[in-house]
Amino acid sequence: MRKRSQLVLAIAVVLVAIGATGIGKVLAGSGTPIQLSSYGTVTVDTTYTATGNSAKVNVAIFSSQGPFYTEKVNVYAYYSPTLPTITLGEIVYDSTVDDIVVGCPTVMSHNPAPYQASAFGDIMSVVPSQMIDQTGAHAVPAQGELLLELSGQPCYTATYPSGLHMFIEATVLAPTTATVCVVASETYPVPTCLPT
Repeated sequence: MRKRSQLVLAIAVVLVAIGATGIGKVLAGSGTPIQLSSYGTVTVDTTYTATGNSAKVNVAIFSSQGPFYTEKVNVYAYYSPTLPTITLGEIVYDSTVDDIVVGCPTVMSHNPAPYQASAFGDIMSVVPSQMIDQTGAHAVPAQGELLLELSGQPCYTATYPSGLHMFIEATVLAPTTATVCVVASETYPVPTCLPT
């Protein structure tokens, strides 16, 4: 009887903890975002072709309300005849806090075979200082803007590959009433993609 009381008490504590956060999870089928009472998961994307006039390309995720949590940022790039190595050099939170990423880790590896047309990169796999968000996913928090600076290899010593065409996709957990978007630019500050 004592074990049953402990189990009931443990379940009650978990239910109170979930209720205190204002977030109620509903289990979803594969590939379907988890529905939350005050936060929702959204996937946004953009394309960009580098001009070759800068040493970096900035990828910025904007949310009209926060805090928001960036769970995933993937880059799919097209280039011929070979693909360059793309690295992550810096992260800027809300245009105020800079986080230099030690060692400029590789986001997308150089493909040595000639005439390879595409490559895939997972930016979040090399981002330091991630947290666990309300859905249990690893994420990077920000209040209104998260900026990821991509560069070639070696880091920031040459221009970003001219003509590199990228498809960028971000998965974000944000307030259900927020507007979320992603944009890429060789300029800083990055022009917002939010409606004005």
